[in-house]
Amino acid sequence: MLATLGVVLLRCRGLDPGAGVDAYLSSVPVLVAVAAALVAVRLVPWPLRAAGRLAARARGAVLFLGVARAGRGAPVALGPLAVLIVAVSTGVFGGVVTSTVAAARDRAATLTVPADAWLSGYTFSPDAQDALSRVSGVTAVARVWVASNRRLVPEAGSPSRQIGTARVLVVDGPAFAQVVARSGVEVDVPAALRAAARGDGPVPAVVSSQVATQVGDQAAVDVQGRLYEFRVAEVVEAFPGVGLGTERFVVLPWQALPEYEYTPIIPNRYLVAGDDIDEADLLGVADDAQRRRQAAVLGVEVTRTQVPASLQTWRGYREDLDRTGANDVLTLAFTAGVAGGTALAVLAVGFAVVADAAGRGRMLSRLRTLGLSAGRGRRLLVYELVPLVLVAALTGAAVGAALPRILGPTLGLSAFVPGVPVRDHLDPLVLASVLGLVVLGLVTGLVVENLMNRRMRLGEVLRLGEENP
Repeated sequence: MLATLGVVLLRCRGLDPGAGVDAYLSSVPVLVAVAAALVAVRLVPWPLRAAGRLAARARGAVLFLGVARAGRGAPVALGPLAVLIVAVSTGVFGGVVTSTVAAARDRAATLTVPADAWLSGYTFSPDAQDALSRVSGVTAVARVWVASNRRLVPEAGSPSRQIGTARVLVVDGPAFAQVVARSGVEVDVPAALRAAARGDGPVPAVVSSQVATQVGDQAAVDVQGRLYEFRVAEVVEAFPGVGLGTERFVVLPWQALPEYEYTPIIPNRYLVAGDDIDEADLLGVADDAQRRRQAAVLGVEVTRTQVPASLQTWRGYREDLDRTGANDVLTLAFTAGVAGGTALAVLAVGFAVVADAAGRGRMLSRLRTLGLSAGRGRRLLVYELVPLVLVAALTGAAVGAALPRILGPTLGLSAFVPGVPVRDHLDPLVLASVLGLVVLGLVTGLVVENLMNRRMRLGEVLRLGEENP
């Protein structure tokens, strides 16, 4: 009841940082984990008892004894099971939140720099792409023209009937796809841009939902002073290269636009793919291309560019996101949660074995006098622990993975990611870590039991035919 009420209040009101720390609402994730642990403690003995009846038909007594002890609610099945569920859920919750933020930051970096590098300038000469391709480390280059507040009109023949403005991105579709493939970024270049070819009629375009609602199926947009008609081929919420948070944009395929001798489209950006790119050389070549273009326009030699070229890399932008002060807080909090959950899980298994060490020792003493080997004695503990540790791991993993979705925006993860929606992301490594935790718990149980048996001098008890009290 406390956990359910806390989730409802948290989703309705959220946390108000200005009102101080609300101890109840801040503890909702732990309350949810404790509630799940209490339910699991009540439900687990039933299927284990059914499994015990099946194990009774198997050959040998070890499997039956292990499952039966787990199903009867031995100390390992009560308090330590609940603690183990809370520990696993805490660790998984921290892992899911961390991976969710990391995935959102990857998307932000890709939307901002959809290649290994993003070269910006004022205007480049038409031959700049060939010169940039020869720079050491560069494997692919795609020309881009981008500008904001470009006119949108119903058709090219009605330039005065403006229906709004938008940010326009003109990109060479096939070259863009090649750069993306060689950069290894997660960008899906729409087929409308890749397959578009020059011909009669409007060119296919990728537009935002706000532009699509306003222009309908067809319109025209201003590109460097000339109106180009386009038809809406695909509607998306975001597109790499137009900028984070841009709600009105039009993306046109460069290779499909008609070329005009006296008013060609001149690139002001380049997408670059490559490994170990010589950045200084790349910027030098870019500025040379800018000076050649300005000299051609002005008719005089230019020794200094109006806007020096700048280079932004995907890796550099991504690292900048990780260097924010908020990231330090996030990393500390959730790394501590993962580490603390792991340590608590191992301690829970260890204390569970210690709690019943005396009873298990007496049972092993009797069984060994009947011929039970030391190896089968260890197997007995494994059979007792495996069902409970698996239940705790699965329950804790389910709760930890569900908590970010249950709590929703109240976690405030958007503060750690600029301009992109935060979507729940479950890293496969988190699931693998849960399996690793199961193995670690079993190993811990075996080690603790071995130490307890040595302390109780089980071997001497067997030789004397006595039992420890």
